[in-house]
Amino acid sequence: MLSYHCLKETRPTHPRELNFKSRYHESMKMDYRLALIPPEGGSYALIFRCNHPRRVQIGKLGTVVTEPGYYVYCGTAFGSGGLRARIGRHLTLRRNKHWHIDYLRPFLKLERIWYSRAPHNLEHRWSDRLLDIAFVSGAAVLPLARFGASDCRCPTHLVRLPFRPDLQSLRFTEEGEPGVVEISWNT
Repeated sequence: MLSYHCLKETRPTHPRELNFKSRYHESMKMDYRLALIPPEGGSYALIFRCNHPRRVQIGKLGTVVTEPGYYVYCGTAFGSGGLRARIGRHLTLRRNKHWHIDYLRPFLKLERIWYSRAPHNLEHRWSDRLLDIAFVSGAAVLPLARFGASDCRCPTHLVRLPFRPDLQSLRFTEEGEPGVVEISWNT
């Protein structure tokens, strides 16, 4: 097995080797950062930045017209692999689309991850809180109704804001709950 140092010192001569090297380094970076996320279950929010407007078909749900700004997607991961597996799944760009965010993900840049290991589902409360902040600030944008919320009564689990949301101002947790952890993820 090749070590990281061996690849770093090797000078590839073929373009395919260059591609392998960059993919290897990118996967090492991804694995290291994913190790910061616990394998236990919990709730999470992914904060993305969008720089360019475009139209994206989201499976059978409809079309999202993205606008420059910040998008926050809320979800839960109480299944096998917990938070690490689910967030890792959302970060990899795959051909097979399972969740609504999988369709939108290639057009957004991940900036931050928030998660909580609270033993109960917080995605609905977090989505409601983000919508409240968006409406109060006059910046309310529901990119697509029912996005990520086909299994509940929430209007959406995706909110667009013209400003980057601040974890401290959201007050996502209540007394006695595990705190929310923020990871900067500038890819």
